[in-house]
Amino acid sequence: MASARAESLNTRAVILDNALPMFAEKGFAGVSMRDIARAVGISAAALYHHFPDKHSLYLETVHHAFTDVSQGFMDALKANVSAEKRLERYVRSLARQVSDNPVLRRFHQRMMLEGDEDMLKIMATKIFKDQYQAATDLARELAPGADAHMLVFSISGLVIHHFDMVSLRRCFRGHRKQHEDVDYIVDHVCNLLLNGLKGMAKQKPKRQQTKR
Repeated sequence: MASARAESLNTRAVILDNALPMFAEKGFAGVSMRDIARAVGISAAALYHHFPDKHSLYLETVHHAFTDVSQGFMDALKANVSAEKRLERYVRSLARQVSDNPVLRRFHQRMMLEGDEDMLKIMATKIFKDQYQAATDLARELAPGADAHMLVFSISGLVIHHFDMVSLRRCFRGHRKQHEDVDYIVDHVCNLLLNGLKGMAKQKPKRQQTKR
């Protein structure tokens, strides 16, 4: 009994590992259950035994892909070190994930392009909820008067943009090989953020303006 359950769990993991790059490349609509079954080497009926429909499989693929990643970010954000050091660890964790896992990065890009609101809400409320709260708390600690929500996405945007634009950056005068080094990017982003956050922390919060 235990052996059969272990085999079933292993098969599910193999299915999810194969589904991830396929969804990343072609999106939800571009991949069929039959395509995934063929890639895994099982029958379509066997695939439906593990996942009742493609939406269930896609949802489980999202969880499978991002849950461990989110935990890594949490470890960086909750470390027992200074706020500045937590920021550096968080930026480094982001940079490493973007650099070392191109399939996951592509999957994330595909999800943003497709804009499935239900799926994005699941990511926001179930997978990355704790990470977002911890990152927001860190932003408030570093710059109490700033817009913490915007800061959280500015931090991730700065990191991701450097990797998304690398092919274009190579075409510009001034590009150097070290600009593609993860540690160099992390140092650059952290220096930029910390210098900017110091200035934001000194500013008085602007009153929210209402339309007349």
